[in-house]
Amino acid sequence: MYCLLAIAAISLALASYTSADVIPEGDGAHFFSLQNTSLVFGPQFDDEFGSVITLAMQLPGDGSTLDQTIIFPNFGQGMPGPLVTNDLCISSAGVEVGSATDALRFVDCVEPLTDPAQTWTVQDGPHPFISNGEGNCITLFPENAVIGGPVTLASCQGELLGQQQWNPKVVQLP
Repeated sequence: MYCLLAIAAISLALASYTSADVIPEGDGAHFFSLQNTSLVFGPQFDDEFGSVITLAMQLPGDGSTLDQTIIFPNFGQGMPGPLVTNDLCISSAGVEVGSATDALRFVDCVEPLTDPAQTWTVQDGPHPFISNGEGNCITLFPENAVIGGPVTLASCQGELLGQQQWNPKVVQLP
C-alpha cells in the first residue's frame, strides 16, 4: 500500500513536466541544456535597474505562472515566431555571431510579431536546435554551461550541433 502511494506521489510530481517532441502553439517549455541537464535558459537581469536582460543558464523555475524560465514559442514548435516570456522576446539584434560571451537579449516584443531579430524556429525532433532566418542557432558554449553562463548565437553547423541542441520539456501551467 505504501509503495503504491509513493509511486502515485512521484507520478504526480513528474506530471507537470513532460518530454516534448512537439511544443504545441500556446504551450511553454523549459529548455534544458544537453551539456548540463539541470540547467535551462531564461532571462537574467544584468544591471541593478533591469534595463539589460540577457539569456543565461539557470535552474528551472517552479512551473507556476510567475516562472520566467518558461519560454513560449509563440506559434508552436516548427513554426517561425518569437520566443516569449512575460511579454519579453529573445532578440539577436546587435549580438556578435560566434562570440562565446555576447549573450542574446530579451527585449520588448515588437507588434506585429514580424521582427527578424525576434523570429526563431524550434526545429522538430527530441533534441531540437533553435534557429533564426539567417542560419544562426541559439548556442551554449561548453565553458558557459553553468549558472549565469551566457547563451549566445553561432552559425548552425555540425561541429557545434551538441552545443546547439536543447531538451525542451513542456510545462503544464496550473
